[in-house]
Amino acid sequence: MNKRKSVLVNSGFFICAALFALGVVAGVCAAALLPTETPMGDYVSGLGANADAAFGLRFGSSLLSMGKFHLAALLLAFSLLGAVGAPVVTGIRGFLLGFTVTSLARYCGAGALLPLLGLFAPEFLIAVPCLLLLSAQAVEASVQLFRRTGPYGDGFFRRVIAITAATACAAAIDAAIAPALLKVISAHFPT
Repeated sequence: MNKRKSVLVNSGFFICAALFALGVVAGVCAAALLPTETPMGDYVSGLGANADAAFGLRFGSSLLSMGKFHLAALLLAFSLLGAVGAPVVTGIRGFLLGFTVTSLARYCGAGALLPLLGLFAPEFLIAVPCLLLLSAQAVEASVQLFRRTGPYGDGFFRRVIAITAATACAAAIDAAIAPALLKVISAHFPT
């Protein structure tokens, strides 16, 4: 990778990471502004129903939940809109994660905070960094496409395959640990 591409990938990564962080902060603030009596019963019961499903269904659900943002970033890599769209995708993902974790933490109370963090750990530790890397690649590819310099060289597709495999591993880990953690968290659900 030449120096120009390296700078482009790094700046794309930092832009995506900054928008993700802003999205998380906005999601936390939005969830904190909700009244505490906001009904979450349907969402919580949906989580419980997913815990009782077979591993394959939980894996598919986790992969779809994590992978839809990765797919959006990948598709944006093949268009001129990717330079702006990929960072926006990461910001939206940050908002949704911040909002979800904060809402569940407020609903379940402080006693469920550790299991909640465990429940979202595969996403935060594996899927989010993969999304940031893929979004940076999408920004680079989109800019190179605009410059008409051949954006998909230097192992672009190998990196996409590695990111996809890591995201699938995160979904498998999530599907494996979710039932036990959801049972612990459900003990903290208000009745």
